[in-house]
Amino acid sequence: MEKEQPCEAQGERSTSTADQRQGGEAEVMYEGACHADALGAVPPPATGEGVLPAEARLSLEGHAASSPQDIDGLGALGPPAMGEVVLPLEATRPLELIDVCVADASPQEVSGLVRLLSTHAPSAELRHLKRVCRGEGGALAVLLWARAPRPVPPALHAALAPLKLRAAAVPRHAPLTRAQFSAWGAVWPVHFHESAAAAQLAKFLPPPHAAEHAQIARHMRAAVRLAAAAAARGGAPVGALLVRPSACAWEAADARGASQPLRHALMLCVEQVARDERARREQLAGGAEGRKRPECVGVGRADRAEEHLCAGCDAYVTVEPCAMCAMALVHSRVRRVFYAIPAPEQGALGSRFSLHTEHALNHRFQVVRNVLREEALAELAQYLRPGEAG
Repeated sequence: MEKEQPCEAQGERSTSTADQRQGGEAEVMYEGACHADALGAVPPPATGEGVLPAEARLSLEGHAASSPQDIDGLGALGPPAMGEVVLPLEATRPLELIDVCVADASPQEVSGLVRLLSTHAPSAELRHLKRVCRGEGGALAVLLWARAPRPVPPALHAALAPLKLRAAAVPRHAPLTRAQFSAWGAVWPVHFHESAAAAQLAKFLPPPHAAEHAQIARHMRAAVRLAAAAAARGGAPVGALLVRPSACAWEAADARGASQPLRHALMLCVEQVARDERARREQLAGGAEGRKRPECVGVGRADRAEEHLCAGCDAYVTVEPCAMCAMALVHSRVRRVFYAIPAPEQGALGSRFSLHTEHALNHRFQVVRNVLREEALAELAQYLRPGEAG
């Protein structure tokens, strides 16, 4: 059970809000959140500090600038050279605030008001927030809505008429980590379901065990050697490996050219896996007959994961994969991806996009970035174009 968080005075706006609004603009926002013709005028939120306690502001400032491994220690692989897990945006984003309307109420008024709100003004967008916030001196504030219902139901009008209504800024999103829960709960009490959060992050955590570090470093250094050789021949400084736990490995260097723009290192690795898998299935099925009726379309397969080319494979690549390569890894059902150098302009696994965490896709996987980053840059920096490496 999460601990009820105290709520500071909500009459002012936090400087953590991305844009400081002028008085007139605040009234426009407040109009949508708190105003209803039948309820009369309600004072808009003032600008300046006041929503966040000082200790919460300090915590959130550090949180906003932090990298994924700083969130509850999630994703840390130990030595900095071994990189960090790229977690979903939901686990790393800083506090965002939205304007809501609250009512100051006595303890005797709270329970009845909460029941009325549950019936007449339910709000799906605010369900991550608790209805009641206890402020200094035991004062109670009841969360009403982000947008006032129109018209206000008569039952609510009667209950709210004697109460003071005001604007407040509250967390926009539900917390996914305990660090977010602690920091955001200092603004307004929030719900935090730790078991559900852990299940949501299970695809991405825990990070690789320390016992794997030597093997990870060995494979990444092999990818760097491939990349350096490709760059020396005039190609892009990208080398890649696909490795199965059974010690099977496929490797390739970037081979793009004017007539072959799609021959990225990872695409070539997947192509090798496909070629070897086709040969294996044909051998098992009996030559030409296997080509007519490939094993992968059989009925009643015991392990359907085998139908995907790279199920159980780990990918190692010197530079963060682009969207094309990242989607190839999604469709091939790769297990994990390790890369050395982020690509801020076109990287699809943590920089420009994070396809491995996309809920709309039917496969998600762990990504570890900055593995031996300094070593890789020392070998490859001379070949990287300006802005290509982060």
